[in-house]
Amino acid sequence: MDYSYSQVRPRRRLGNDYEPFEVARRGRHWEVRDGDGQLVCLTVYRRGAAEVIRRLKLDQAAVENRPRPSAM
Repeated sequence: MDYSYSQVRPRRRLGNDYEPFEVARRGRHWEVRDGDGQLVCLTVYRRGAAEVIRRLKLDQAAVENRPRPSAM
């Protein structure tokens, strides 16, 4: 069994966009990887991995939608 967590995987396309996160089985745990294939976290349950992705997407949306300071 391969337990090296530094393996980089290519991003998956979702329509015209790339899926920002990926969940995959790693032994008896679940891994969450970002769009660049870097490991974000390992969870015991798949549902936990889905919750991590949900929260990361909420944070990402909050950063993108926050008001920008106006130039003086």
